[in-house]
Amino acid sequence: MATLTQARHLPDHAGMKIMLDKHAIGERIRILRGDAPVTGHGAKYDVARQTVYNWESGINIPKMERLVQIAVDYDVMVDWLLFGIEP
Repeated sequence: MATLTQARHLPDHAGMKIMLDKHAIGERIRILRGDAPVTGHGAKYDVARQTVYNWESGINIPKMERLVQIAVDYDVMVDWLLFGIEP
């Protein structure tokens, strides 16, 4: 389980909080990027190279619109990016 400093809280419809493991999300983004250069990946999503490093190292997670764009580009579900849930 991620610690509070490693997870981002999102409220759900029942008023409960969902914990997101930023490190696991970053690892899944890194898997998708493969051997592509970080600079190119950043340009693809209109973010700085450092932003991609921050995603992949679990410092930050992409905003929802970026997560959706990544999911579409790599033909994966946002649920997989966020939670590792396979279809």
